[in-house]
Amino acid sequence: MQRRDLVRVVLWMTGALLSFSAMAVSIRALSGKLRILEILAMRNGGGLALLLVVGALNPALMRALSTRRLVLHVMRNTVHFGAQFLWAMGLTLLPLATVSSAQPSATRFR
Repeated sequence: MQRRDLVRVVLWMTGALLSFSAMAVSIRALSGKLRILEILAMRNGGGLALLLVVGALNPALMRALSTRRLVLHVMRNTVHFGAQFLWAMGLTLLPLATVSSAQPSATRFR
């Protein structure tokens, strides 16, 4: 791997970690005023708006979309939304350190 590629990888990963952290803090802050489904609706609506803007700026991306496996897309999105809901629920019920840790402690639940 070239050094330039490594720098790009590190920058992308740093951006991803900052985005995940900002999302976790935002969900925690909004959970006092909004229900989880409302928060996720705003999150998914914002993501859809962003994708539509990117598609409008680059029409070749929109033409590349395919609906041949629509049932699989719906199934994947259903599972993803369920996982998103459970993650957001965990953010509201557990300490942030517990939700974001890589290895849950087995002794915590004894």
